[in-house]
Amino acid sequence: LLAAAALAAGATAYVFAFARERGAEARAGRLYFSWLGLAHVLIGTAVLLPDPAPALVWAALALVAVAVARTFEPAILQPQAAVYALAAAIGSGLFATSFLAIAAPDAAVRADTVSALVVLAAIVAATALLFREPPAAGPVPAFSGALISALGLGAVFVLLLRRPAANVMTASLPALRTIVVSVAAYVLAQLWRATRRGELRMLAYVVLVVGGLKLVLEDLPTGKPMTLFVSFVFYGAALLLIPRLMRSSAVRAKEAR
Repeated sequence: LLAAAALAAGATAYVFAFARERGAEARAGRLYFSWLGLAHVLIGTAVLLPDPAPALVWAALALVAVAVARTFEPAILQPQAAVYALAAAIGSGLFATSFLAIAAPDAAVRADTVSALVVLAAIVAATALLFREPPAAGPVPAFSGALISALGLGAVFVLLLRRPAANVMTASLPALRTIVVSVAAYVLAQLWRATRRGELRMLAYVVLVVGGLKLVLEDLPTGKPMTLFVSFVFYGAALLLIPRLMRSSAVRAKEAR
């Protein structure tokens, strides 16, 4: 009953936030009631619904919030979309599964569940919509969505390719992870080149630094000559290409101005 009351209170708070007058003088009320609604919706769905329904609902709400934010109150709804996306990633197990796939020993890696994959698809779609609109609430919503998307997609590739990679060379998981991280950093740099969004530039460098730390902490202690050669080739290529790509794009942008 308390969970149902919380969910009803959340829905009512959203009605108060967005069904009232849309003038600038009512924005403080919209801000208060919308975040009150978010808190109650999270609590109510988490307690009332059986797993994995809450995470699926939160992922859908993240996508709806981003879609609505394209035409109304993006400064309120973009951060709310990021909160719903993070809650969905944690609640579905996507975040934990992705971390295990990228960082844990082979015995700890487990396959993604269907609900986690659905949540990942919704978060990727919401993030794509976020990058099509100006960052009305600063870079954090788009950066967090891109981070979750990159982590989840990287984990999917690791889980899909670890068995084929093991057939090619033994002790291949660290090398496979380095390949995925290096390619992810390069793809993020290319996306920054296409969109000019600083969140992607920042994330590309973060992924590159993480790849370097991973190379030192995981590949070097556990790798064999063949896997180390593959790891150094891919990470070295990313380390050389990404800064050059960033500089050349910046130079062309200045020349265009």
